[in-house]
Amino acid sequence: MRCPIEAMRSIQNNNEVRLITVRQAAERLCCSAANVYALIEEGAIAIVQVGKRKGYRIDLRDLETFVSDRKYRYAVPRPTQSHGRLKHLKS
Repeated sequence: MRCPIEAMRSIQNNNEVRLITVRQAAERLCCSAANVYALIEEGAIAIVQVGKRKGYRIDLRDLETFVSDRKYRYAVPRPTQSHGRLKHLKS
């Protein structure tokens, strides 16, 4: 199996529609299929309905959009500089 990121990047470069199953989307997102179904029901991930009984397919471009819309950088606060002795050391 190709790396999920590589597979998504290769789709960007051409206009072909590549549909994957909910289970495959869950593998790519490293979560359960139940989580993907919940995201579908929330409307967070667009789907193509193939059959009457949850025959969902997800376009890789839509999955990539879902991921890129949720990216953020966590800013780690800088430690304050201590002046004087270190408090955890007893003298």
